[in-house]
Formats: sequence, C-alpha cells, structure tokens
Amino acid sequence: MPYCTNCKCEYREGYTLCSDCGALLVDEYPEENGQLNAADDFVLLCSQDDAVETDLLVALLNSSGIPTLLKRHESGAYLHIIMGRSIFGVNVHVPSSQVVKARELLSDLAVAKEADIPEDSFTEFMEKEKAKRQIRNGVIVLIAIVPVFCWTTVMLLSFLREILFR
Repeated sequence: MPYCTNCKCEYREGYTLCSDCGALLVDEYPEENGQLNAADDFVLLCSQDDAVETDLLVALLNSSGIPTLLKRHESGAYLHIIMGRSIFGVNVHVPSSQVVKARELLSDLAVAKEADIPEDSFTEFMEKEKAKRQIRNGVIVLIAIVPVFCWTTVMLLSFLREILFR
C-alpha cells in the first residue's frame, strides 16, 4: 500500500501523490529509528517496589531509546493518581524487540549497585531500607485511610441524626 512519508498517511493502490502535501508516495512505510512496530508486544522486564528506583530505571531505559510500559500492582494505579506514589509496586514492561538490550542495561545497573556497597554490609543495608520502606508505606496507608474513615464517620453520624431526630 502506498504511504506518504510527510503526512504518515496510507493510501489505496493506484495513488502516486499525497492529496494533502503533494509528496510522492512510497510502496512501504519506512520505520523510523526508535519507533515501535505495531506487532511489538510488551514483555515483563522486572518488578519494582520502590518508586525512586522505578523512576531511575525508566529514565535509564528511555534515555537508551527503550520505551517502557508501567503496570501497577493491585490498586496501585489509583493510589499513584491520587497521592503521586503507590505502596504496591509496579511491573516494568519493554517491547519484545528490545528486551535483550534492556536486560543488559539492567544487569549493568545491578553490577554497579553491588560495587558501591561491600558484600557484608549489603544485607544490613537492604534490611534497613526494607524497614524504612515498611514504615513509609504504613504512613502512606494511614494518610489514605484516615480521611476515608473520617468521611464515613461523618456521613454515618449525619444519617443517624436524620433518622433519630426527625
């Protein structure tokens, strides 16, 4: 099928000029570098619990020309919209055609991360980080639940007041 390289429009057979810009049509649409194919499926690269690490990983992949798709766990998408972060973690997906390059970047990142922290203190460091994350996640849950609880209580009390003091 003929395509216009300027307008990126597809035409029926028999046309040779673009009706919008007047350019010559080509038989096959040339793929631009870094553009996804329609047939590209996104595959799971890794799962992340920490929002900062996820943002850094996505920035690294995007700067290397690898697009990403984030799928948040459970109701994490709603929490991310409302509060700007989620406690449930996220799956990072990349196009199947670029998964090898993405895994190489991820392994290089893991090697660099391990080189920064000595092996004996690495487990201690990870335990401290996990404890911090649990406390932070508990605070976030409280921040999300307390307003809902208060609103529910107010609504219940106003309902009871209507019924009892009519």
